Amino acid sequence: YYHFTQKTEEKHFSASFHFHILPSSEGEIDIHGLKVEYFSYSQGAMRVTGFRFGSLAYVTDIKQFDPSIFSHLRDLDVLVLSAAWIQPSQMQMTVDEALEFRARAGAKQTYFMHLSHDIDYHKEIASLPPGVALAYDGMEIEFAF
Repeated sequence: YYHFTQKTEEKHFSASFHFHILPSSEGEIDIHGLKVEYFSYSQGAMRVTGFRFGSLAYVTDIKQFDPSIFSHLRDLDVLVLSAAWIQPSQMQMTVDEALEFRARAGAKQTYFMHLSHDIDYHKEIASLPPGVALAYDGMEIEFAF
């Protein structure tokens, strides 16, 4: 919660945020000269925002979505997508659901992230098709912006 409080002039050793409300459920914003596309979908009753940075899209906490989401995901080199569970969940995609989503999106490379403890990393990575990998903490991904 300390990230959301007003800072004083004294020295601070934690991050602080300057929030900007997005004007609609989809569109483009400029962040320091970089064009970023955004689009919304649902996780239960909450609206969640996905982002596209050039040839990479970041889509987390997704379960329910309108098929129009795929218009934001055309011609991707990289899709970073949450795939939290093996067993069905009301709030997150399973690995199988994420594989179906990824096939519809058509990205050249997909990284599943936001993995739960339900997923055996070594077993699951061996069963994934070409072009799909499991993300890990500290991973760096190169892409065209």
